[in-house]
Amino acid sequence: MLDKITFKMYLRFSILGMLLWAQHTSEDQTGKIALSLNGGYI
Repeated sequence: MLDKITFKMYLRFSILGMLLWAQHTSEDQTGKIALSLNGGYI
């Protein structure tokens, strides 16, 4: 159970981090990097 909870928290923080970081980059770069990150996680 602890592993699943930790993993969920990690996903939430990583998504928040990407959203905050996306505000400082161009939409094209953000889209490409987000797709590559999502592909790696899935």
